[in-house]
Amino acid sequence: MVKLNCKLQTMKLLNQKLIWGLFIISVGFTVIGNAFDAGLGSVAGKPLLLLNYVLPFLAVYAHALYVLGTGRSLFFLGLSFFTGLSFEMIGVNFGTAFGSFYSYAMPGPSLAGVPLVIPLFWFVFIYTVYGSVNAFIRIKGGTLPVRGTGGFGFLSALVLLDAFLVTAIDLVMEPVMVGWEKWTWTGTGPYFGIPTENFLGWFLVALIVSGIYRAFEYYKPGNEPDRTDRATYIPLMGLISIYASFTLYAFMVPIFSLGLISAFVYLPLIFFLLNAAGNALKKQAPVIIKTDR
Repeated sequence: MVKLNCKLQTMKLLNQKLIWGLFIISVGFTVIGNAFDAGLGSVAGKPLLLLNYVLPFLAVYAHALYVLGTGRSLFFLGLSFFTGLSFEMIGVNFGTAFGSFYSYAMPGPSLAGVPLVIPLFWFVFIYTVYGSVNAFIRIKGGTLPVRGTGGFGFLSALVLLDAFLVTAIDLVMEPVMVGWEKWTWTGTGPYFGIPTENFLGWFLVALIVSGIYRAFEYYKPGNEPDRTDRATYIPLMGLISIYASFTLYAFMVPIFSLGLISAFVYLPLIFFLLNAAGNALKKQAPVIIKTDR
């Protein structure tokens, strides 16, 4: 039994190191790769540029696998991927869902005009926000609502918070990526030329994915992640990295007003909302997040 426990602890430590390593490499590669996107694309070619998108996905999925287990991580991935892909296909081909026709100029294979890295990043963004909200609640000593303890109102609030924070990513990212000509809108809008309906579409996609998954956890809770395991807090650092990097990119495009709004309005608001969620859930009964390990 002692040998078995030691083996399990060793495997857990190796998994933690792998997750931390993937996170650090993906953040470093992505930030540097995006900052020097033109040079990276012309010097290294599309295969290396594609890593700019694949590495973050691998890092995020490795974390989901570590925290949620195989079944639930695949469920989260599939739910995010196919919901995002469905909305993107409608948006690209019919000009609805996000307010106007648009087209992509991204590396890698596509399906019906949608590069497959796009639905992968729906998973990256939604899981990162989901994990960040959960991490902040644990930091505050709170727990997630589960069936039998009430708290359905808190559950609804968490879903809305997830959807808002995912949309807030696009509030900074969208003008930057359009400025970098990663995709192009045929229409225009009041927010740095982006259609307002685009952000409503983002909110709806995140709302659907978060709503389904958090409702599933509400009715089917499992084991609480170890609060002393620092690897479970990686999504929060990932979320900070996403917002901070796109704030930096906004100044590089340059869209100075967007960078200032992101730094002095969006970021403080995000931390205020995360803090409020953590404080609100301090007195909830212990949560159990089921894993398949």
